[in-house]
Amino acid sequence: MDEIISLSINELGERIRSGVISPVEILGEYMKRILCYDHKLNAFSEIYEADARAAAKHAEQEIRSGNWRGPLHGIPFAVKDFFDLKGKVTGGGTNCFSQKAYVTAPVVATLLKQGMILTGKHRAVELGMGATGIMENSPTPLNPWGQSQRVAPGGSSNGSAVAVAAGLTPIALVTDTGGSARIPAAWCGVSGFRPSMGNLSSSGMLPLSQTMDTVGIIAKHASDIPKKLQDAVFST
Repeated sequence: MDEIISLSINELGERIRSGVISPVEILGEYMKRILCYDHKLNAFSEIYEADARAAAKHAEQEIRSGNWRGPLHGIPFAVKDFFDLKGKVTGGGTNCFSQKAYVTAPVVATLLKQGMILTGKHRAVELGMGATGIMENSPTPLNPWGQSQRVAPGGSSNGSAVAVAAGLTPIALVTDTGGSARIPAAWCGVSGFRPSMGNLSSSGMLPLSQTMDTVGIIAKHASDIPKKLQDAVFST
């Protein structure tokens, strides 16, 4: 239902807790859009459909049995391909890396413990260096507001901003060094947030500048950032 895609994660969380909608229904609608549109938008570098559907079913069973983990339980999210996921290669927008991560980045692990459903990884500008979001070594994510004119999405978190703006995910975990969350969010008409330095753990995050790197957040609704996701990742 289009109604699900239009809801903020605050609204989704309230409906999940009250039993109006389930994590399986929510994930199903987002996955339907991912599979339908991402081959045109190029937002995702990897899609974890089977794992996400299994996690959504597990979340539904937990909530029905009274084991509600909190307001993020059962809500989909995706991450920029700069964060380590155990058993996955952290691509960083380049073809140079091939070693799989041994552990999951703490900020991502925290969201998974909150019961969020990871749908995949988003494309990003190579090594985070490129404010326009145009990519030379892989397909450029297309700004959904101007596909016919091939409007640049902004970077370096281009895939995440495109995915949020196109309704492929309600929220994304990204990085920000000199505007990597804020620039593509602004260009794609969504909300980007850069926390203060040192507030969030950057462990397990591909570095660009050790003195400027931060974890960032891109969401469709600005109210989601401080009220829900920021509180969760600040616990890391």
